[in-house]
Order: sequence, then C-alpha cells, then structure tokens
Amino acid sequence: MMRTFATGLRATLTATGLLVAIGAQPGRAEQPPAPLPANPPVQAYPPPPAATTPAPAIVAVPAPVPVPEVGLGVPPQGHSVESVVTGTPGCGQQIYDGGPGYLMSGCWGPGCTSSMYYVRADFLRIKRDIDNPRDLFAFSQGGQIFSGGLPEFFDSTGALRVTVGLALVESSACDLFLEMTTFSNRTNEPSIDGFSGFGNFFGTPLGFLFDSTNAQFFNYESTFDSAEANLKWDYYVDNSLYLLLGLRFIRFDDDFKLDEFGRFTVAGPPPAVVVGRAFLDRQVTNNLFGGQIGFDWQTRDLASRWGLQAYGRAGLFANVLDGEYEGGGVSTLAGDFLESRDPGRLQASAMLEGGITGTFKLRPNVLLRAGYHVTWLGAIALAPEQDFNGKISNDQDVFHHGPFLGLEIHWGCCR
Repeated sequence: MMRTFATGLRATLTATGLLVAIGAQPGRAEQPPAPLPANPPVQAYPPPPAATTPAPAIVAVPAPVPVPEVGLGVPPQGHSVESVVTGTPGCGQQIYDGGPGYLMSGCWGPGCTSSMYYVRADFLRIKRDIDNPRDLFAFSQGGQIFSGGLPEFFDSTGALRVTVGLALVESSACDLFLEMTTFSNRTNEPSIDGFSGFGNFFGTPLGFLFDSTNAQFFNYESTFDSAEANLKWDYYVDNSLYLLLGLRFIRFDDDFKLDEFGRFTVAGPPPAVVVGRAFLDRQVTNNLFGGQIGFDWQTRDLASRWGLQAYGRAGLFANVLDGEYEGGGVSTLAGDFLESRDPGRLQASAMLEGGITGTFKLRPNVLLRAGYHVTWLGAIALAPEQDFNGKISNDQDVFHHGPFLGLEIHWGCCR
C-alpha cells in the first residue's frame, strides 16, 4: 500500500513539473539603460482647423390654431360679422347708443364709449294748467244758476324741442360735452276763446259799467319759449350718469282779453235804453335769466335695442317783468273812456323740469324716442291776475306737462 501511494505521488509531481517547464520564458541577460539624446526631436502637430460658422438650421414649427373667444372681436356661435361699408365706422367703431353713453361695437367687442356729436328733435303735446280757474259770467235759468269762464287747463297743443350736443374733450371717452336746447310752443300756442251767448248775465268783470250784461267774449293765450346751454360731464366711468351746469333764458307771455256788451237806462224825459261796450286787455311778459343744475341718466345694456333715460333740471332766475294794460268803454255808466298802463318790475323766479324717455334703435346711430315731460315755473306773473292799479303781481305759478315723440341721430367715436 505504501508503495502504491509513493508511485502515485511521484507521477503527480512529474506532471506538475512538465507544466511549469512549458509555461516558463527563457531567461535574458541584464542590459544597461539606453542614454537620452542630447537634442530630442520636436514633435510637429498639425494646426487646429479654423472655426467655421454653422449654417442656420431650418426648424419647421406648426402654426398655432386660433381659438375663438366671444367678446374679443369674434361673433358668438350662430352669428355672422356684418360687412363694413366704406365711409362708415368699421369694426370696433360701430356706435350702438345715442349721445353721451356707453356704446358697443358692431363686432361683439369693445368699441366707442360715446359718440362725439348728437342731435335730438322731439315733438311734444303740452297741456298747461291754469293757476286760478274762475267764472267770468253767470246766469239764472229755470231756478238754476249756470256759469262759464276759464277752465282748469288749456287744451293740449304742439311744441318743438331741439337739442344739439358735441364733445369738448375728444380723449378720456369724451367726458365733457356742450349741449344746447331750444323749446317753443309759439307756432301752436294755447288759447281759450269764450262766448257767453246772449242773455242777462251777472258776476262779470266789467258788469259794474252796465245795469245788465247781455253778452261776453274772452280770449286767453300763452306762449313759452326757452333756450339753454349746458356743460355736461361724466360722473361715472361707464357714461351712465352725467351732471350738468348751465345758463338758461325763458320767456313766458300771458295775454288776456275781455269784451262785454251791456245796457243801462237813462232817465227821461223820455227815458231811454243805452247799449254800450267795455273791454280790457292785460298782457304780461316774464323774462327769466339765470343758471341751472341737473342730471342726465341712462341705462347700460338694458337690451340690444331698448334703452331707458331720465333727466332733471332746477334753476333760479332773475325775472324781468313787463306789463301792458289797456281798458276802455263806449256808452257806459262811466261814460266814454280809454286808459293804459305799462308797469315793470324785477323779481326772483324758479324752475323745475324733468322727464323720462324710452329709446328704440332703428339703426346703430338712429334712435326713436318717446317719453313724458314736465315743467314748473314758480313766482310767475299771469295776465288774468293783474289789476294794474299798482305793481305787477308774480305770486302765481304755471305747470306744463305732456308726452313727446322724437328722433335722435349721432355720430363720431370717443374711446
């Protein structure tokens, strides 16, 4: 057994020695290091390439797709943009309301804040109240007493009102306007004509000149003219409320005429019956000069075509009163006579005015107007109240009111 182990060990060591002999390298003799050269050669490197500007690269970027936004120049779904006519305001300048006021463009976007110029013309049916209605004659028939005279008001008559406005400052949305207005009912003045008929009357103004009054005629006329100039400025930035300060002239004429026919008996001999006539003519003119304050208000965006407006004025005036009186008679108990007086006086008077207006847009710059107007004049002299024995009395007042219909045209663009 020992011999077998020794034989195996010897074979293993022999194989290991052969493998070592095969992988070993042959040995080399030691050599000294080689000396460095005195002038080592300089290595030549090629020059760096010159810098060149790279050609611009062309990058294709897709165009953005516009997104419609209502209110920024794009019509809402289901609407189309109207074509712009040459010579008229274009997109963003279509005026949709009259005079001072907030305006929308015709392209569903912000446009003009107000127009620069406007003209209004209104036709009014004015009714004037009579301050002191009274009986001018009375008679008895069948045990009853009947009377007649001045009623409580005149019948409605026509009047014309014209307003012209223009912007004084074209920037800042035209915040300041000059507005001028005229009003007159002179072409269709209120008038009352009365005739008592024939009979025996009592309680007449001139009845003291006869034993009995047999007929009476009377006529009462009144005219009202006004001219004003106002500065209007925007109180709110949305142009819905304007305040105004201005000057105004008002002329109010009042004329009352009365004719009576009567008779009286002259003692004889022989007794006789005399028929006579008496008359009076009272005229008074109120010339009012003064200042006023007021406001103009209008809705914004009430509806696409409908609008609502309101206005008010209050003024204090110096009233230059001028009166004329003429009276006389023929064949009266006082004989034949003729007298006249021309008194005058300076007094203070007041005025209040207001109204409400509805508008409808016929076209972007043309509006149909309709509303109701009222005017009150205080401390005014009226002809029937005057006796002209002393100074003119101005303790009366007068009230005008009625509906109106008109048109408004405006142009220009303020931003």
